[in-house]
Amino acid sequence: MFLREPWKPPPGATSSYEVRYQRGRKPFATLAEARAFAVEQRALEEGWASINQIFSIEIEKKS
Repeated sequence: MFLREPWKPPPGATSSYEVRYQRGRKPFATLAEARAFAVEQRALEEGWASINQIFSIEIEKKS
């Protein structure tokens, strides 16, 4: 289940990316930052997830 939060781009960002993950959404100014966060979240989720749970982490270009 994803938590719904309004989109807020990072201050001063000309292009923004949003990472959607199990506990919500988080904006980033660059794709590299978004990917690093997604990798970190995947590692955390695999640490406590049961075999029957499937987690989705998505990166979306917002502007």
